[in-house]
Amino acid sequence: MENAALEVRDPSGGKDASNGGRPLSLGRLLLLLVLFFALTIPLAWLWHQWGVARYVAFLFAIMQTLHDTLGWPFAGKGGGGLSLRFISHVPFLILVLLTPGLSWRRRILGGLLGSVFIAATHLFMITLVNAAFLGGGGVFRKVAPFILIMDGLPLLAWLVVARDFLRSVVPGLREEPRTGETPD
Repeated sequence: MENAALEVRDPSGGKDASNGGRPLSLGRLLLLLVLFFALTIPLAWLWHQWGVARYVAFLFAIMQTLHDTLGWPFAGKGGGGLSLRFISHVPFLILVLLTPGLSWRRRILGGLLGSVFIAATHLFMITLVNAAFLGGGGVFRKVAPFILIMDGLPLLAWLVVARDFLRSVVPGLREEPRTGETPD
């Protein structure tokens, strides 16, 4: 079997700008997938062993200060089972790190802004859990749809950060030619 290569072009019609002008081979895509899992699994373990308790304490400190400032009651709920969902920073940051062709500026800025976005969704979830708890029960039923949405938001954040790479790999995401230009 010949070395399968995905012919990738940038939106302006040249060779793949995100891969140094070379076609992105199937082998390279598989390597990126293996690297993703090889980095994500141990970092996820470290996150659960060390990071999640500190992260939840940090989020609760923010929530307590916010609620005290606004004069709202805060029940201190949302750090138990919900904290298992707070791992979303790990795969997001690994995806940003491994995406070919991103400038370091875009990696760092995208990683930081994406992490702030993810933390904001976690704060929103803690707020929902506390509101449901203070409202008198049925907490899971009230927040379950938001949990599903929250789980997909890191992928959405990565799609924004890696949009140029994705446009080069997925032909359907390429920009339409401007009026008067002919398509490739």
